[in-house]
Amino acid sequence: MLHILLLLLKIIGIIIGVILGILVLLTGIILLAPVRYEGSAESDGSISGISGKIKASWLFHLAAFSAEYQEQDLVWRLRIAWKKTGSEEPEEPAGPKEGSAEETVEIKPEEKEEKEEKEEKKKEEKREEKKEEEKKEEERGEVITDEAKEETGLEEKKKTDPQIEENVEKSEKDMEEAKETASQAEKIAGRIRAFFQKIKYTFRHFCDKIKTLSDKKQKITDFLTDEVHRRAFGKVRKEGLRFLSRIRPDKIRGTICYGFEDPYHTGQVLAGFALIYPWIGGAVTVCPDFEQRILKGDLYVRGKLRALHVVILAWKLIWCKEVRTTYRHIRSFE
Repeated sequence: MLHILLLLLKIIGIIIGVILGILVLLTGIILLAPVRYEGSAESDGSISGISGKIKASWLFHLAAFSAEYQEQDLVWRLRIAWKKTGSEEPEEPAGPKEGSAEETVEIKPEEKEEKEEKEEKKKEEKREEKKEEEKKEEERGEVITDEAKEETGLEEKKKTDPQIEENVEKSEKDMEEAKETASQAEKIAGRIRAFFQKIKYTFRHFCDKIKTLSDKKQKITDFLTDEVHRRAFGKVRKEGLRFLSRIRPDKIRGTICYGFEDPYHTGQVLAGFALIYPWIGGAVTVCPDFEQRILKGDLYVRGKLRALHVVILAWKLIWCKEVRTTYRHIRSFE
Protein backbone atom coordinates (compact mmCIF):
# COMPACT_ATOMS: atom_id res chain seq x y z
CA MET A 1 0.00 0.00 0.00
CA LEU A 2 2.79 2.41 0.90
CA HIS A 3 4.56 1.54 -2.31
CA ILE A 4 1.47 2.47 -4.35
CA LEU A 5 1.12 5.82 -2.54
CA LEU A 6 4.76 6.66 -3.16
CA LEU A 7 4.33 5.76 -6.82
CA LEU A 8 1.27 8.04 -7.10
CA LEU A 9 3.12 10.89 -5.40
CA LYS A 10 6.04 10.37 -7.76
CA ILE A 11 3.75 10.54 -10.81
CA ILE A 12 2.02 13.67 -9.46
CA GLY A 13 5.41 15.28 -8.79
CA ILE A 14 6.59 14.49 -12.32
CA ILE A 15 3.40 16.01 -13.80
CA ILE A 16 3.75 19.16 -11.67
CA GLY A 17 7.42 19.44 -12.63
CA VAL A 18 6.58 19.13 -16.34
CA ILE A 19 3.86 21.78 -16.03
CA LEU A 20 6.20 24.14 -14.17
CA GLY A 21 8.92 23.49 -16.75
CA ILE A 22 6.54 24.36 -19.58
CA LEU A 23 5.44 27.55 -17.79
CA VAL A 24 9.06 28.58 -17.19
CA LEU A 25 9.89 27.88 -20.83
CA LEU A 26 6.92 29.91 -22.08
CA THR A 27 7.78 32.79 -19.73
CA GLY A 28 11.39 32.76 -20.93
CA ILE A 29 10.26 32.77 -24.57
CA ILE A 30 7.89 35.68 -23.99
CA LEU A 31 10.46 37.74 -22.07
CA LEU A 32 13.58 36.96 -24.10
CA ALA A 33 12.31 36.45 -27.67
CA PRO A 34 12.80 39.86 -29.35
CA VAL A 35 10.32 41.70 -31.52
CA ARG A 36 12.31 42.63 -34.61
CA TYR A 37 11.22 45.72 -36.52
CA GLU A 38 12.32 47.53 -39.64
CA GLY A 39 10.96 50.76 -41.07
CA SER A 40 11.68 53.28 -43.79
CA ALA A 41 10.13 56.56 -44.93
CA GLU A 42 10.69 58.94 -47.85
CA SER A 43 9.37 62.29 -49.00
CA ASP A 44 10.11 64.36 -52.10
CA GLY A 45 8.59 67.56 -50.72
CA SER A 46 4.96 67.00 -51.73
CA ILE A 47 2.07 65.43 -49.84
CA SER A 48 1.49 62.76 -52.50
CA GLY A 49 5.19 61.92 -52.47
CA ILE A 50 5.22 60.79 -48.81
CA SER A 51 5.66 57.02 -48.48
CA GLY A 52 6.62 54.65 -45.71
CA LYS A 53 6.94 50.98 -44.77
CA ILE A 54 7.19 49.14 -41.48
CA LYS A 55 7.59 45.45 -40.64
CA ALA A 56 7.63 43.65 -37.29
CA SER A 57 7.89 39.97 -36.42
CA TRP A 58 8.15 37.82 -33.29
CA LEU A 59 9.35 34.27 -32.66
CA PHE A 60 10.39 33.18 -36.17
CA HIS A 61 7.44 35.05 -37.77
CA LEU A 62 4.87 33.27 -35.62
CA ALA A 63 3.34 36.73 -35.27
CA ALA A 64 4.01 39.32 -37.99
CA PHE A 65 2.75 42.80 -38.82
CA SER A 66 3.39 44.98 -41.86
CA ALA A 67 2.05 48.33 -43.04
CA GLU A 68 2.69 50.41 -46.14
CA TYR A 69 1.66 54.00 -46.88
CA GLN A 70 1.95 55.07 -50.49
CA GLU A 71 0.04 57.53 -52.69
CA GLN A 72 -2.10 58.59 -49.68
CA ASP A 73 -3.29 55.02 -49.15
CA LEU A 74 -2.59 52.81 -46.12
CA VAL A 75 -2.46 49.02 -46.38
CA TRP A 76 -1.74 46.87 -43.31
CA ARG A 77 -1.58 43.14 -42.59
CA LEU A 78 -1.48 41.14 -39.36
CA ARG A 79 -0.81 37.44 -38.97
CA ILE A 80 -0.86 35.43 -35.73
CA ALA A 81 -0.06 31.76 -36.37
CA TRP A 82 -2.50 30.75 -39.13
CA LYS A 83 -4.99 33.60 -38.64
CA LYS A 84 -4.67 36.59 -40.97
CA THR A 85 -6.34 39.98 -41.08
CA GLY A 86 -5.73 43.30 -42.76
CA SER A 87 -7.12 46.35 -44.52
CA GLU A 88 -7.55 44.52 -47.83
CA GLU A 89 -11.20 43.49 -47.93
CA PRO A 90 -11.99 40.14 -49.58
CA GLU A 91 -13.93 40.25 -52.79
CA GLU A 92 -17.65 39.71 -52.40
CA PRO A 93 -18.97 36.54 -54.03
CA ALA A 94 -21.03 37.15 -57.14
CA GLY A 95 -24.75 36.78 -56.53
CA PRO A 96 -27.21 34.87 -58.70
CA LYS A 97 -27.96 36.41 -62.08
CA GLU A 98 -31.35 37.69 -63.05
CA GLY A 99 -33.64 35.03 -64.39
CA SER A 100 -31.53 32.19 -62.98
CA ALA A 101 -32.92 29.13 -61.26
CA GLU A 102 -31.75 30.35 -57.84
CA GLU A 103 -33.66 33.63 -58.15
CA THR A 104 -37.00 32.06 -59.10
CA VAL A 105 -38.93 30.86 -56.07
CA GLU A 106 -42.24 28.99 -56.20
CA ILE A 107 -45.13 30.68 -54.39
CA LYS A 108 -47.63 28.43 -52.61
CA PRO A 109 -51.43 28.99 -52.99
CA GLU A 110 -51.74 29.68 -49.22
CA GLU A 111 -49.24 32.51 -49.52
CA LYS A 112 -51.15 33.91 -52.50
CA GLU A 113 -54.40 34.02 -50.48
CA GLU A 114 -52.65 35.76 -47.58
CA LYS A 115 -51.22 38.36 -49.96
CA GLU A 116 -54.64 38.99 -51.52
CA GLU A 117 -56.25 39.43 -48.09
CA LYS A 118 -53.55 41.92 -47.07
CA GLU A 119 -54.04 43.90 -50.29
CA GLU A 120 -57.82 44.04 -49.73
CA LYS A 121 -57.30 45.28 -46.16
CA LYS A 122 -54.96 47.99 -47.39
CA LYS A 123 -57.51 49.09 -50.01
CA GLU A 124 -60.29 49.33 -47.38
CA GLU A 125 -58.05 51.38 -45.09
CA LYS A 126 -57.25 53.76 -47.95
CA ARG A 127 -61.00 54.18 -48.70
CA GLU A 128 -61.76 54.98 -45.05
CA GLU A 129 -58.94 57.52 -44.98
CA LYS A 130 -60.30 59.21 -48.11
CA LYS A 131 -63.79 59.44 -46.56
CA GLU A 132 -62.41 61.03 -43.39
CA GLU A 133 -60.44 63.56 -45.43
CA GLU A 134 -63.56 64.49 -47.43
CA LYS A 135 -65.51 65.06 -44.18
CA LYS A 136 -62.77 67.29 -42.80
CA GLU A 137 -62.68 69.30 -46.03
CA GLU A 138 -66.45 69.84 -45.87
CA GLU A 139 -66.24 71.08 -42.26
CA ARG A 140 -63.41 73.44 -43.21
CA GLY A 141 -65.51 74.79 -46.11
CA GLU A 142 -68.42 75.56 -43.76
CA VAL A 143 -66.16 77.44 -41.37
CA ILE A 144 -64.63 79.45 -44.23
CA THR A 145 -68.09 80.40 -45.55
CA ASP A 146 -69.13 81.68 -42.09
CA GLU A 147 -66.01 83.82 -41.84
CA ALA A 148 -66.56 85.14 -45.38
CA LYS A 149 -70.13 86.14 -44.45
CA GLU A 150 -68.91 88.09 -41.42
CA GLU A 151 -66.29 89.90 -43.52
CA THR A 152 -68.83 90.78 -46.21
CA GLY A 153 -71.17 92.17 -43.50
CA LEU A 154 -68.41 94.40 -42.15
CA GLU A 155 -67.55 95.61 -45.64
CA GLU A 156 -71.22 96.49 -46.31
CA LYS A 157 -71.37 98.45 -43.05
CA LYS A 158 -68.19 100.32 -43.99
CA LYS A 159 -69.59 101.19 -47.39
CA THR A 160 -72.86 102.53 -45.93
CA ASP A 161 -71.18 104.58 -43.17
CA PRO A 162 -67.81 106.24 -44.12
CA GLN A 163 -67.18 107.43 -40.51
CA ILE A 164 -67.15 103.84 -39.27
CA GLU A 165 -64.57 102.99 -41.91
CA GLU A 166 -62.33 105.90 -40.85
CA ASN A 167 -62.65 105.04 -37.14
CA VAL A 168 -61.81 101.39 -37.83
CA GLU A 169 -58.74 102.34 -39.88
CA LYS A 170 -57.52 104.76 -37.18
CA SER A 171 -57.99 102.22 -34.44
CA GLU A 172 -56.12 99.61 -36.46
CA LYS A 173 -53.22 102.02 -37.10
CA ASP A 174 -53.11 103.01 -33.41
CA MET A 175 -53.04 99.36 -32.37
CA GLU A 176 -50.21 98.56 -34.81
CA GLU A 177 -48.14 101.55 -33.66
CA ALA A 178 -48.65 100.65 -30.01
CA LYS A 179 -47.61 97.07 -30.68
CA GLU A 180 -44.49 98.17 -32.59
CA THR A 181 -43.39 100.62 -29.86
CA ALA A 182 -44.00 98.02 -27.15
CA SER A 183 -42.06 95.34 -29.02
CA GLN A 184 -39.16 97.72 -29.69
CA ALA A 185 -39.04 98.79 -26.04
CA GLU A 186 -39.06 95.14 -24.90
CA LYS A 187 -36.26 94.29 -27.33
CA ILE A 188 -34.10 97.22 -26.16
CA ALA A 189 -34.70 96.41 -22.50
CA GLY A 190 -33.90 92.73 -23.08
CA ARG A 191 -30.66 93.61 -24.87
CA ILE A 192 -29.60 95.93 -22.07
CA ARG A 193 -30.32 93.29 -19.42
CA ALA A 194 -28.47 90.64 -21.39
CA PHE A 195 -25.48 92.97 -21.87
CA PHE A 196 -25.18 93.72 -18.14
CA GLN A 197 -25.69 90.05 -17.22
CA LYS A 198 -22.95 89.07 -19.66
CA ILE A 199 -20.55 91.62 -18.14
CA LYS A 200 -21.41 90.38 -14.67
CA TYR A 201 -20.92 86.74 -15.65
CA THR A 202 -17.57 87.37 -17.39
CA PHE A 203 -16.29 89.38 -14.42
CA ARG A 204 -17.23 86.62 -11.98
CA HIS A 205 -15.75 83.95 -14.24
CA PHE A 206 -12.54 85.95 -14.56
CA CYS A 207 -12.26 86.40 -10.79
CA ASP A 208 -12.94 82.70 -10.15
CA LYS A 209 -10.36 81.73 -12.75
CA ILE A 210 -7.70 83.97 -11.19
CA LYS A 211 -8.47 82.52 -7.77
CA THR A 212 -8.31 78.91 -8.97
CA LEU A 213 -5.08 79.56 -10.90
CA SER A 214 -3.43 81.14 -7.87
CA ASP A 215 -4.53 78.24 -5.67
CA LYS A 216 -3.37 75.67 -8.24
CA LYS A 217 -0.07 77.46 -8.71
CA GLN A 218 0.65 77.24 -5.02
CA LYS A 219 -0.38 73.57 -4.93
CA ILE A 220 1.78 72.73 -7.96
CA THR A 221 4.83 74.50 -6.53
CA ASP A 222 4.37 72.71 -3.20
CA PHE A 223 3.92 69.40 -5.05
CA LEU A 224 7.06 69.81 -7.19
CA THR A 225 9.28 71.06 -4.37
CA ASP A 226 8.38 68.19 -2.06
CA GLU A 227 11.44 66.05 -1.30
CA VAL A 228 9.63 62.72 -1.83
CA HIS A 229 8.30 63.79 -5.20
CA ARG A 230 11.69 65.10 -6.29
CA ARG A 231 13.30 61.74 -5.51
CA ALA A 232 10.51 59.96 -7.41
CA PHE A 233 10.99 62.16 -10.49
CA GLY A 234 14.72 61.53 -10.36
CA LYS A 235 14.16 57.77 -10.18
CA VAL A 236 11.77 57.86 -13.15
CA ARG A 237 14.21 59.95 -15.19
CA LYS A 238 17.14 57.64 -14.43
CA GLU A 239 15.26 54.43 -15.25
CA GLY A 240 13.66 56.00 -18.33
CA LEU A 241 17.04 56.95 -19.81
CA ARG A 242 18.35 53.47 -19.07
CA PHE A 243 15.31 51.95 -20.78
CA LEU A 244 15.81 54.14 -23.88
CA SER A 245 19.44 53.10 -24.11
CA ARG A 246 18.38 49.42 -24.02
CA ILE A 247 15.77 49.75 -26.77
CA ARG A 248 17.92 51.97 -28.98
CA PRO A 249 17.73 50.88 -32.66
CA ASP A 250 20.59 48.76 -33.97
CA LYS A 251 20.76 50.77 -37.16
CA ILE A 252 19.41 54.22 -37.99
CA ARG A 253 20.27 56.63 -40.76
CA GLY A 254 18.54 59.44 -42.58
CA THR A 255 18.34 63.05 -43.67
CA ILE A 256 15.38 65.26 -42.79
CA CYS A 257 14.78 68.75 -44.22
CA TYR A 258 11.69 70.40 -42.76
CA GLY A 259 10.14 73.81 -42.34
CA PHE A 260 6.85 75.49 -41.37
CA GLU A 261 5.18 78.72 -42.39
CA ASP A 262 5.79 80.05 -38.87
CA PRO A 263 9.49 79.94 -37.88
CA TYR A 264 8.43 79.55 -34.25
CA HIS A 265 7.08 76.03 -34.92
CA THR A 266 10.25 75.15 -36.82
CA GLY A 267 12.29 76.12 -33.77
CA GLN A 268 10.06 74.07 -31.48
CA VAL A 269 10.56 70.92 -33.58
CA LEU A 270 14.32 71.56 -33.63
CA ALA A 271 14.31 71.73 -29.83
CA GLY A 272 12.53 68.36 -29.76
CA PHE A 273 15.21 66.86 -32.02
CA ALA A 274 17.86 68.23 -29.66
CA LEU A 275 16.34 66.25 -26.79
CA ILE A 276 16.64 62.92 -28.63
CA TYR A 277 19.96 63.72 -30.31
CA PRO A 278 22.04 61.86 -27.68
CA TRP A 279 19.82 58.81 -28.24
CA ILE A 280 20.07 58.72 -32.06
CA GLY A 281 23.63 60.06 -32.25
CA GLY A 282 24.89 61.63 -35.48
CA ALA A 283 23.21 59.05 -37.73
CA VAL A 284 20.37 61.43 -38.67
CA THR A 285 21.05 64.80 -40.27
CA VAL A 286 18.42 67.45 -39.52
CA CYS A 287 18.21 70.55 -41.76
CA PRO A 288 15.62 73.11 -40.54
CA ASP A 289 14.35 75.70 -43.04
CA PHE A 290 13.01 78.86 -41.39
CA GLU A 291 11.91 80.53 -44.64
CA GLN A 292 9.53 78.09 -46.34
CA ARG A 293 7.24 75.15 -45.67
CA ILE A 294 8.95 71.92 -46.70
CA LEU A 295 9.26 68.25 -45.77
CA LYS A 296 11.89 66.31 -47.64
CA GLY A 297 14.29 63.47 -46.89
CA ASP A 298 14.52 59.79 -46.06
CA LEU A 299 14.80 57.69 -42.88
CA TYR A 300 15.67 54.04 -42.19
CA VAL A 301 15.39 52.30 -38.80
CA ARG A 302 16.06 48.70 -37.74
CA GLY A 303 16.18 47.17 -34.28
CA LYS A 304 14.59 44.84 -31.76
CA LEU A 305 12.58 45.08 -28.56
CA ARG A 306 12.33 42.63 -25.67
CA ALA A 307 9.53 42.40 -23.13
CA LEU A 308 12.17 41.80 -20.47
CA HIS A 309 13.24 45.46 -20.61
CA VAL A 310 9.66 46.62 -19.97
CA VAL A 311 9.32 44.18 -17.06
CA ILE A 312 12.59 45.41 -15.50
CA LEU A 313 11.47 49.04 -15.81
CA ALA A 314 8.06 48.32 -14.26
CA TRP A 315 9.63 46.22 -11.48
CA LYS A 316 12.08 48.95 -10.45
CA LEU A 317 9.44 51.67 -10.49
CA ILE A 318 6.80 49.65 -8.63
CA TRP A 319 9.17 48.67 -5.81
CA CYS A 320 10.28 52.28 -5.30
CA LYS A 321 8.42 53.72 -2.31
CA GLU A 322 8.75 57.34 -3.48
CA VAL A 323 7.28 56.52 -6.91
CA ARG A 324 4.28 54.76 -5.36
CA THR A 325 3.66 57.69 -3.01
CA THR A 326 3.92 60.22 -5.84
CA TYR A 327 1.55 58.17 -7.99
CA ARG A 328 -1.07 58.12 -5.21
CA HIS A 329 -0.70 61.89 -4.72
CA ILE A 330 -1.05 62.54 -8.47
CA ARG A 331 -4.29 60.54 -8.59
CA SER A 332 -5.75 62.48 -5.67
CA PHE A 333 -4.42 65.84 -6.90
CA GLU A 334 -7.10 68.42 -7.72
